Amino acid sequence: MTTQLNVRIDESVKIQAEELLHGLGLNMSTAINLFARAIIREQGLPFDIKYNDTSFTTQERKMIDAGLKRAESDINSGSTVNAHKYISEKIAQLEAMKNV
Repeated sequence: MTTQLNVRIDESVKIQAEELLHGLGLNMSTAINLFARAIIREQGLPFDIKYNDTSFTTQERKMIDAGLKRAESDINSGSTVNAHKYISEKIAQLEAMKNV
């Protein structure tokens, strides 16, 4: 059984991706299915997500790392985090640090 998925994506990104996928003999639907299966197989995103170390101060990197570790701990313990609230608080803290 299949189901439908609606995704919003920048038009130019969609066009470029479709062109590349066409060259591989794939369509967008097949590529998204492959991506979803890779997420399941890897039990997470099938690639690393990194931030550019040069764009953050040492203190900012420590705050980001602490936040990521807290989120990972919460996930592992079964706790949930209001991501929007948490991220908003961290952004406010970073902005306050830059204004000092």
